[in-house]
Amino acid sequence: MLAPGSYKNKKVCVFGLGRSGCASALALQEVGASVVGWDDVAERRQHAESIGITLEETLKGDILLPAPGVPLTHPQPHPVITRARDNGMEIIGDIELFQQVLNEQNAGAEWIAITGTNGKTTTAALATHMLEQANFEVALGGNIGTPAMSLPPPRRKLVYVLEVSSFQIALTRSLAPNIAIQLNITPDHIDRHGTLQEYAAVKARLFARLGRGRGKSVAIIGVDDAPGRALFEKLHLQKNIRIIALALEEANLPPTLGSVRVQNAKLMDNIKPAERGCYDIEGVTSLIGKHNYQNIAAAFAIGRVYGLPGAQILKCFNGFKPPQHRMEQIASISAVTFVNDSKATNANAAARSLECFDKIHWIVGGIPKAEGIKPLRAFFPKVKQAYIIGTAQEEFASLFKECGVPHNCYGNLRDAVVNAASNANAGDVVLLAPACASFDQFADFEARGDAFRDIVERLAQ
Repeated sequence: MLAPGSYKNKKVCVFGLGRSGCASALALQEVGASVVGWDDVAERRQHAESIGITLEETLKGDILLPAPGVPLTHPQPHPVITRARDNGMEIIGDIELFQQVLNEQNAGAEWIAITGTNGKTTTAALATHMLEQANFEVALGGNIGTPAMSLPPPRRKLVYVLEVSSFQIALTRSLAPNIAIQLNITPDHIDRHGTLQEYAAVKARLFARLGRGRGKSVAIIGVDDAPGRALFEKLHLQKNIRIIALALEEANLPPTLGSVRVQNAKLMDNIKPAERGCYDIEGVTSLIGKHNYQNIAAAFAIGRVYGLPGAQILKCFNGFKPPQHRMEQIASISAVTFVNDSKATNANAAARSLECFDKIHWIVGGIPKAEGIKPLRAFFPKVKQAYIIGTAQEEFASLFKECGVPHNCYGNLRDAVVNAASNANAGDVVLLAPACASFDQFADFEARGDAFRDIVERLAQ
């Protein structure tokens, strides 16, 4: 567990006692901070109390540590945030604590921060697998798996790989990773950030202090979207950082600039002009879909930054198993393939699923994002039938009717899956790609994906 010593004798209030909240509370207690916590969910309060965290409903002290899901600004600040500001409390998150531990201990560890609207979990897991295969000592965590404050203490030659969300970045003030990666920016979480511009600005804060830390200072940026290009244009003028562009489309990049491009399953390495290479990535069979090309390119760039030859990196990708709920093939029943892409919580992510298949029985719905599924009309001819769940039913059914897509509404996921399985023929795909948040019927997208897997496995039996 990490221990931020500068918080000794300070009163820290933790609001939200999930995995990261409890990990932060225990780490702060370890260094002598006075820690109290609260959660609106009784079960979480009971668990926190059972592991030695003092509960206090009226949170007042020096510092507030809210869960990343607590609204800071939009649609309006949570009352806990408003009270903390009124009381002059500092408001930070666990990733800020993580950075402060590294600053305090100066033990020679390096860290890689990966963000983006889509693909960050897969990229973080793939980069970790690659570095481990190349005999690096790696610790993976953040928004994926292990909370940041539960990771091992820093030491020389340890490389941290952290997935960081916009919610986590918004709760920081001194981030200085050695390698900062932004894969892509598309409309998402606008209800929490107000506008796409503000969402992109929060993500860009990951790069604000790049070059001020020790060791490497590298920015790896996807330039296929406007926010990415704008960030690239801003950063490539700075002389104290190294910048690498990721491109799946034609981009007007200076020929001397480091880049990794992927076109037609060919990865073109131009990170070091004297060591240019071209590699076939169709062999990375564990990652389905063209959208994973960007994830592969980003992990490849990380490997090159750490001095690995291109051919060795491709070998290190062998044996990689993608994280659950991301284009996860659950089963084949009577030649019908069942695919769990519960992580496709917005239209852009769902598009990446839909483009991979034909003859689709599409399970879609939940709490719709601002853009709904109108951006997905081009994929509707691939859909044999749509099975709509959740609060999006009326909105999505209206659009499907207008576009001539066969569809039905279902009260729960099980009924949708069972009917899809019954209607599908050999060669068809039953695809869970909801294009929506899950919170109307499930705790999170993982719970939704787990439910889908359980239903399909029972059908297989």
